[in-house]
Amino acid sequence: MNYLQCEISKNTKKTVTWLPDKYAKKGSFIKIKTEEGDWINGWKVTSVYSAISIDPDPLIEVGNI
Repeated sequence: MNYLQCEISKNTKKTVTWLPDKYAKKGSFIKIKTEEGDWINGWKVTSVYSAISIDPDPLIEVGNI
């Protein structure tokens, strides 16, 4: 699976994260999962940077996606 490094923002908060390529579209809105397992809507992808390919995808192997 391909991942792209992205800057996302919500209100005054900004962070950089790796997103699967199907979600890494500048201007799109995504939801993110907190460490507690809750989902937070309304994060906007503001920039898309470099890519990385992971095979096999470790998140799919442990059932997190």
